[in-house]
Amino acid sequence: WAPPWDKFRIVKYEDTSVRVYKTVPFKPPADWRGDINYSARTAAANFDALPTLDGTYCGILLIKPDDTFTKGLPDVPAARAYFDELLPQFSPMITDDALQGILDKEPSRLPLFRYAAPRLHRGASTVLLGDAVHSIKPYFGLGVNAAFEDVVALGDALDAAPTVGDALSAFSRARAAEARVLVSLSRSLDRSGVRAFLSFIGPLILDGIFHGALPAVFAPNTLAMLQKPELSFVHIRWRKRADRAAQLALLAAAATAAVQLACAVLGLAARALARTALGAALRTALPANGALAALPPAAAVAAAVLFARRRMGADIADVLAEQTTDENNPYEEGGGKSGTRPAY
Repeated sequence: WAPPWDKFRIVKYEDTSVRVYKTVPFKPPADWRGDINYSARTAAANFDALPTLDGTYCGILLIKPDDTFTKGLPDVPAARAYFDELLPQFSPMITDDALQGILDKEPSRLPLFRYAAPRLHRGASTVLLGDAVHSIKPYFGLGVNAAFEDVVALGDALDAAPTVGDALSAFSRARAAEARVLVSLSRSLDRSGVRAFLSFIGPLILDGIFHGALPAVFAPNTLAMLQKPELSFVHIRWRKRADRAAQLALLAAAATAAVQLACAVLGLAARALARTALGAALRTALPANGALAALPPAAAVAAAVLFARRRMGADIADVLAEQTTDENNPYEEGGGKSGTRPAY
């Protein structure tokens, strides 16, 4: 729904993970199946090949804008060497003429993420469908399928409404939100770096853990839900938001319980420490006269830190004699070489 004064507009997203592509025709050997797709994934490129009616294949080489092939190769031998290294299983099937044709074509860019809002029609004369209202990258096979859904929704609206104007208005109400959520969901799966982890990789990990442990409570990951045609894009978004809120609440509760358990363990350790000779030294060094065992766990830890800092100003031989840090353990505070814990 949108207020009538809300102007029609096109919302475009910046492409933060730019890829370009070139088409690569080839003829597979006779002993290869000619009715299935072939794909290859490397660190530098993605390659997907689809069959055609005459037996040849149309491959799509998806590469980065700064790739050697994107910038241009001088001749066919250089292109052959490129494919021999990148796609050795497909290179023998690509003829020299096909390589020359690939070199002669400029690389093409994938479409930008964009959608029309807040309505998809005007009066009783104009309606937008398909790529005119939702443009996404073809990674997940949703663009054409969403266009088919637009056609079905428009047909249903025309059958049910008394006038064309009413039908177009009903279609707009049914599909405008779907177009917006389809594009925003697809874009969240196409980011890079830290944003990719926060919006894509991290949620996939969480969904895998929670759905695996409690499948009756938590839905599968977003990619799996997008493959279910009975689920609308709006439903998927709201369901994943509900799942994420519940997951974060459970993680926060687990973290709180872990902190409370750690504080309790530290409290017990502090009370045990108070009964030792070091505890007597702490009571002498601290201005307070109360016993260390009576301090709250956090205060006991702070007192121990304060005592250690004060002792660091003592004789170096005494300080070294009291060190218990494992110098061979780089992950223990004060041990090993300087630096931070490595990221995995």
